[in-house]
Amino acid sequence: MTGGERVAQDPQNALEGEEKWPRASSPSPADPGLQATRQLTQVELDELLEQPLIATLATYRKDGTVLLSPVWHEWRDEGFNVLVGENDIKLRHIQERPTASVVVYDHVPPYRGVEARCRARVIEGGYKDAQRRMADRYLRTVAPYYGRVPHGLAASGLLLRLEPDAVRSWQFRDLFPELEGADDRHG
Repeated sequence: MTGGERVAQDPQNALEGEEKWPRASSPSPADPGLQATRQLTQVELDELLEQPLIATLATYRKDGTVLLSPVWHEWRDEGFNVLVGENDIKLRHIQERPTASVVVYDHVPPYRGVEARCRARVIEGGYKDAQRRMADRYLRTVAPYYGRVPHGLAASGLLLRLEPDAVRSWQFRDLFPELEGADDRHG
């Protein structure tokens, strides 16, 4: 373990107000002006993960190199669900090495974000329901879909279930004091 990581505890047994996962320490950037002002609280983390933000999923090839993929995700029952097609390379990566990382972050100030290092497993069943929930979340305001599943998405597939072992979060609110009290999430 490095820096500020703590031993993982069962998220279901966390006390009220207690962190559910170990927090990885943030590396100190070369420019101290870019340093995150603090980690997110559990409430802020849950709020961020409810936003329809595209996540970046990292899976690992046989040779150890990383494949980075943009994915729809949902934060549900203290973990991430990600849709994959039945022949998706990400599925094979998880079957060979059941670990992955996911990063979700705001694209606007205060640039909140989270990185989760996860145990990964494949779930058979539930694909269609998860696909409908995610389509509603990501496309509810996009004409002509308004929450409907686009024809181009796979009609069948599997869910990747990503359960965090360690979480690192950040936000840069102190760099944007004029946003204090404003709804700065997405315009």
